[in-house]
Amino acid sequence: MTVTRGSLAAEAPMGLSDLEAIWDANDMNAFHPAKEAGLLAIDNQLVNPNASVSNLYFTDVTLRDGQQQQTNEVTQEQRIEVFDNIVSTGVDRIEIGHLGNKNGDQQLAVALVKHIADKEKTDELYKKVKIQVLFGSQEKEIQEGSQILRDAFMEHYPETWEQEIAERVVVHVYDRVDPNLLDTASEPYSIQDSAFRVSVAAAHTLAAGFKNFSISGEATTAVTPEESIQFYRTITASLLENGAENVNVNLPNTYGYSANEDWNTATMAAFNAAVKYGFGDKVSTSIHTHNDVDNAVGFTISAIVAGIDRVEGTLIGVGERTGNVANIDVAARILEQARHQVMRQERDQQRTSDIARHAGAVTLRRTVSLSPDIVKHLRNWYPVGDKLAEIFGPHAEYRWHRTAVGNPYAHDNGSGPHDQAMAAAILDPFKHPGDSHYEWALLINNALGRPDTEAIAIGDPEAVDSITVGNYAGGSKTKAIKEGTLERADDESVQRAKAEFRFRKRQLFGALQKGVEIVSS
Repeated sequence: MTVTRGSLAAEAPMGLSDLEAIWDANDMNAFHPAKEAGLLAIDNQLVNPNASVSNLYFTDVTLRDGQQQQTNEVTQEQRIEVFDNIVSTGVDRIEIGHLGNKNGDQQLAVALVKHIADKEKTDELYKKVKIQVLFGSQEKEIQEGSQILRDAFMEHYPETWEQEIAERVVVHVYDRVDPNLLDTASEPYSIQDSAFRVSVAAAHTLAAGFKNFSISGEATTAVTPEESIQFYRTITASLLENGAENVNVNLPNTYGYSANEDWNTATMAAFNAAVKYGFGDKVSTSIHTHNDVDNAVGFTISAIVAGIDRVEGTLIGVGERTGNVANIDVAARILEQARHQVMRQERDQQRTSDIARHAGAVTLRRTVSLSPDIVKHLRNWYPVGDKLAEIFGPHAEYRWHRTAVGNPYAHDNGSGPHDQAMAAAILDPFKHPGDSHYEWALLINNALGRPDTEAIAIGDPEAVDSITVGNYAGGSKTKAIKEGTLERADDESVQRAKAEFRFRKRQLFGALQKGVEIVSS
């Protein structure tokens, strides 16, 4: 028999029988203060961009969504090694699996609770990281999975387990939103049914003592912002009214769409304000984007400008189809904007652009800062990317090498005037640093821990030779680089160039903590 909204409401635990009323109260087709708040958010961001300031966080879903592609067979021990590597990046939330899955994810969750209890004794990052566990809206699965996790905390935190599960676990519950997915279910249902299913299922974990939630509507960007706001506000209101402490509204761009009329920076700004309206600081937002048209980073940046609080992706872009957004490339894009900001501040003392100032009046922008733990551990992101690719195998390595940061050929060059610029870095790296032109990304990639980038930037002859392609496109300077006939700068100049390169990197880190302005494309 088809499960109806009426039967769900009748069976709902913890007083969730008012779901119909909550749904109707959040109808966005009529006047609604949340919708008006969303529209006002767009105007305010244009009129007063300096007030658009927020912190940005990352959730890594490598251990769950990232494994929905071909990988090597990995053991539980290797998955724990993946977890440890991700912790070392400073990320504060890691999704560890689907706890409806009895063939590995439940066992991993139990093992990780013990592992975290041991590691936090010597590593502060383990005290700060939250584990996020995914569930579909099937009530039996969520009851069983949450009980398994609760039992693990009771075993390894016998005195404080209630506080631990309330503070350190995020229960992520999802269901379908796109009608094309709803209609393919064994018993088709509606988006309203979906909202009720998530609300009822999540309530079971509330009863078990879990207090932090993330909620998702699969393929939300396939419906209108109004439909999605009603879906999310219904679930959020029901959870908060029944004891949840925090709800994260996760916006999944499941199909990997580019920005369009329904979903773009401005509409996401309205969405962000509308789903938070009236809930105080108990509601946050995140963006989860796939890479089907190679635009996951661009869409994610649009969401960040819109005020979305958290990026949910995989470090190296692994995941189903063409993968999830690569968190490392998002970080690189923010570092790029930090570089532009530092350079602009220095340049504006000499010259300004009237065109840029005028265009800025009609461009959405936002200033974001990263947590000290992220900034402190950015240097680990590249080596961790290498390690994850090694663990998961050739298909993961392919995804890693397709990222901007992990591309093994990211700095190859060989034609003029590229070779002339790099030759100048060999001759005088202080006056002509290698990262001041074509190879500007050397500074970004160095900040993320990519080896040899500093050596290239300060014009080390062997390092420059290694990235110089000596084919028919090269000129006389290419030949001189390959043959090693250029006179290298003296050691004092080289040391000055190295110190200056490291100073520029520290400027980026400072900007990341104080705030980096990002504009919509």
